[in-house]
Amino acid sequence: MDRVKITFPDISFNSTYEFLEWGKHDKELQNLAARRGIQLPSKDLAIFKGRYAMVDKENKNKCTLPRNEVKKAIKTLNGKAIDKDHFRKNTVGAWLDAELDDNEIISYGLFWKSNFPEDYEEMKKIMSEGKMKISFEAWGDRQFKENGSYDLTNIEFAGGALLFETQPA
Repeated sequence: MDRVKITFPDISFNSTYEFLEWGKHDKELQNLAARRGIQLPSKDLAIFKGRYAMVDKENKNKCTLPRNEVKKAIKTLNGKAIDKDHFRKNTVGAWLDAELDDNEIISYGLFWKSNFPEDYEEMKKIMSEGKMKISFEAWGDRQFKENGSYDLTNIEFAGGALLFETQPA
């Protein structure tokens, strides 16, 4: 487990998420489902929304996602895996969409709630407390700066982790 934490340290700031619910977020859910060809409502699927990552801001791992690089790469997140605490073999859903909003990447995820009912209940609780965090996962080239920080360029988003036990960077 320590090896995973070192190999895949989380690299996002202050990510918060909320489930999109019928009766409260109908229009947003209908638009997203129509764009992705998903039948909603569903007993198997839960859709959530939140901050995936910050743009043009260095995180605790000394990584910055430059706005122009994110604009080119943002659609590479679609269809990628959502894993639990960076255990990439523990996939609990998929990323549906993402958009650039000011200095944030806002993402929409699909969680397989009927496959992981205990995780779903825990996730709902953590989200309702405002404590659910995300860590982006991305491939790219590191352009190092003199202070040891770097910009990630030629980005391809590889998915992202829901952080149940790990703290975000």
